[in-house]
Amino acid sequence: MTHDKKNESKEINFTLLSEIGEIQINQTASKDEIFEVLDFYLMG
Repeated sequence: MTHDKKNESKEINFTLLSEIGEIQINQTASKDEIFEVLDFYLMG
């Protein structure tokens, strides 16, 4: 995702659902934060 041709800043941008009908556009997260969340949901 960091090497996507449309990605200029080399950061991974997310569009997140904050509540039903409400989104947060262009939110960034570090690799460590992403892996921490994945571990939380995959490992329990």
